Amino acid sequence: MLTDREEEILEALWGEIVEKKNKSCDISVLKDDDIIKKLASLDYVEIKNNQIKLTNKGKEEAKNCV
Repeated sequence: MLTDREEEILEALWGEIVEKKNKSCDISVLKDDDIIKKLASLDYVEIKNNQIKLTNKGKEEAKNCV
């Protein structure tokens, strides 16, 4: 189960990526490095070249948070 802060980050990513129809967003938008690393280790997000994007698992969870 995710913490409230983890859910808030997924919800923010949903808004930045899905609702705005972006493929990813700059990771600097999110300040919580430890939580981002945890979400990546749980396969909710993927980080590559300073960009963060939701995985399919992350999209499903983020959709439920919105």
